[in-house]
Amino acid sequence: VTGVQTCALPICSASIHLQTIDVAPLLRPSSREARLQVAAQLHRACMAEGVFYVTGHGIETGAVVARMAELFALSTEQKRAVAVVPGGFARGYIGLGEESGSDALEVKEAFSYGFPMAEGQPPENAMQGHNVWPDEAWMTGGFRAAMDSLYAAACTVADGLVRGLSLAHGHDESWLSGYCRGGETISLMRLFHYFRSEEHTSELQSPCNFVCRLLLEKK
Repeated sequence: VTGVQTCALPICSASIHLQTIDVAPLLRPSSREARLQVAAQLHRACMAEGVFYVTGHGIETGAVVARMAELFALSTEQKRAVAVVPGGFARGYIGLGEESGSDALEVKEAFSYGFPMAEGQPPENAMQGHNVWPDEAWMTGGFRAAMDSLYAAACTVADGLVRGLSLAHGHDESWLSGYCRGGETISLMRLFHYFRSEEHTSELQSPCNFVCRLLLEKK
């Protein structure tokens, strides 16, 4: 997919059944048969709905959601203190509707961070940049460490999915990884807080032009 796909719809009551896939065999030592079974499930899900839920990933999602709630509960002034700079790197807080791609309002706020660049390391391209963090005094201690751990864990899960998708295509597990080399320093973790809105047309953008995987916590 090479473009940003946008779906502008009123609040939607329709539901789509998404497959749930246990990806544990892709993340820890397991038999080739077990990995191929997961690969077959990935293939079916991608051919049917194009998106799926995963279990067996080892990420403590409850703790993550609690940390996200704490972040987005900060005052507007506190969140604006770490806002993304227009025209700069996509690191920091993004306010309600600030990523709307049309006249419709995208009713979400967000926080972006990513690859932990070394202190003083200059960016090499427009997708790199140093992470910015809210003051730890505003939150329960260890927010940054928790988010860095989440980033690392999500990368591990993503790598496992790439191996599974390689198998799903009938290739060696390393096949797709060969196309991803050098991309880790531009990768982003994005925390989203979506609002339910009955007053505005809600717009959901799928930024497929720059992400490889989108992992969502169902709540």
